[in-house]
Amino acid sequence: MNTVIKQLRKKLIQFEKESERKSEDDLSNQIILWLLEDCLGYERSSMHWEKRLPSKNRNRFADIVIDIQEGEKLIVETKKYDSQKDLDEEDIQQLIDYLSRENSLWGILTNGREILLINMRASANINVMEKIVLRINVAVGKQRGKNEKYISYLSKEKIFDSRVTNYYRDIAYFFSLHKLSKSSRERYENTLYNFFDDYAEINKIYIEYAGGKHQSLEEISEKDVIEFLKRDRPFGRPYSGQIPKAKCAHIGAMFKDLCDSGYIKENRMSRLLERATVVFASEENSNDIAEKVLSLQEMKVILSGLEEQNKPSKVIIFILCGYYGFDRALIVKFFSLPWTCVDYEHCYFELEGKKYPMVEKLAKWLKEKQREYKEKGVKPTAINVIRKGEKYFPAKKDTVNALFDEDIKIMDKNNERINTLTPQKMRAIVIYNMCKCGCTLDEVSYLTNATVSQILRYVPEDVIEKNGMKIWKSGKKDGRRHHPYKEIFGI
Repeated sequence: MNTVIKQLRKKLIQFEKESERKSEDDLSNQIILWLLEDCLGYERSSMHWEKRLPSKNRNRFADIVIDIQEGEKLIVETKKYDSQKDLDEEDIQQLIDYLSRENSLWGILTNGREILLINMRASANINVMEKIVLRINVAVGKQRGKNEKYISYLSKEKIFDSRVTNYYRDIAYFFSLHKLSKSSRERYENTLYNFFDDYAEINKIYIEYAGGKHQSLEEISEKDVIEFLKRDRPFGRPYSGQIPKAKCAHIGAMFKDLCDSGYIKENRMSRLLERATVVFASEENSNDIAEKVLSLQEMKVILSGLEEQNKPSKVIIFILCGYYGFDRALIVKFFSLPWTCVDYEHCYFELEGKKYPMVEKLAKWLKEKQREYKEKGVKPTAINVIRKGEKYFPAKKDTVNALFDEDIKIMDKNNERINTLTPQKMRAIVIYNMCKCGCTLDEVSYLTNATVSQILRYVPEDVIEKNGMKIWKSGKKDGRRHHPYKEIFGI
C-alpha cells in the first residue's frame, strides 16, 4: 500500500495545482473513484452515486453508497478539498446520520488529504468523534502524514471479506472507555496498532461469532503477544528498561477493560506481564549474541542452496536480508517498487528517495526475475508480484516469512543458528558484523535504514568500543586526521 499512498499524494498535488474549483464532485471523479476501485477493491458496478436516503423532512443524498455482499453497505462521503482545514465534528455527524438512515455500520469520510474510517459500533458512547476507527492524513505539501500505512484497512477485502479491520474498531471501542491525554493515547496507539497489524498479517481473518459479540479477541492468547514482542527484537533479546512492561500493560489494559465492559466475555491476558517477565528473563540468560552470528561459510551454504532452487524471488529476499539488513517491511516496499527504480547501468536502486548501491548478486537475480516474467508472459506492475485470480499484486510479508520458515529452516536442521533464523535476526547479524568490521554508525545506518538508537540496541557497547580502539591504533580511518580541531592542538 506504500505505492498507493505515493500515487495518491501525487494525484492530490496535481489536483491542487490544476483544479480551479476543487469541488466535491471534482475530487470524487478524479481521485476518490480511482482510490475506491483501483486501490481498495470496490466494484464500480456496485456504486450508487448521489443516492437518495430515507428522510421525512427533506431530501438527503449520500455521495456514494456501495453495495457489499449479504446486504452490507459502505457509505463514502466526500468533502471539498482543503489543504489546511481538517474534517470536523459536523462533517462526521453528517456521515453518521447517513449510516443510521441506511442501517449501515461502515463509512468513509474524506476530503482527499484526510481520510476517516467510521464504524457505528466503535464507541460505548454517543460521542461522534469516538466512532472514528482510523484517521489517516496524507502528507501533502507542508502537511505531515499520519497512519498512511493503514490505508489498506479501508479495502473491501479487509473490512468485509477477512474483516481484520474489526481489530481497529475494537481498539476504538477501548479508547471510548477512557479519556486519555494526547501523549498517552499516542503511546497506546503505537503498541496496539503495531500488534494488531502484525497479528492480522499472520492470521489473515477476524473470527466473528453469531450475535456479533466480537469474540475473536478471545482467540488471541498471551503467547501471541509474546511472539510479537520477540519478532520485534533481534536474536530474541529481551527489551531493556520498562519497554516490555509498558507494551504488555497497554495490550493487557485493552483486554481487561473490554472484558469488564462486557464487550468480550473472557480476558485471556490476565497473566500477560507475569508470563512475559518469565519468558524474557530466560532469554536474557541465553547464549551471547556473537555466538548466534552466522559465519561466512554458513552464509554461503544458505545462498548456494537458494541459488540451486533457481527461484529468483527467494534469492533476492535473502540478499536484501543478508547484505542490506532490510527488515520485512522494507523488503515488501522494495517488492512494490516499479522496475524503473532499478538502474543496472549505474548499479543502484532507489527506495523511498534514497539510492542504494546494488551488489552483483542482486543485479544478477533481478535480471533473472525479469526473464522469468517474460517467459510466463507476465507484465508486472512491481518488482515482485504474486497472482491472485486473474490479477497480480505486489508480494507481502508472508512471502518473506515463507523463505525463512520453509526453505532456510531445513537447510541444516542440526545448526540452530540456521534453522532458527528470521528476518529480524538476519538484520541484527548484518548490523553487528558491519560494526565489528569497522563500518561507522552512519555507514551502517545508510545501508540498513536503521536509526542510530536501533544500531546501538543491536550491537553491544563493548563491540563498538573494541572496534574503535582497533581503528585508532591501526591508523585505519584515523580520527586524528579528521578531528575538527587538529590545527589548534596538533596531531
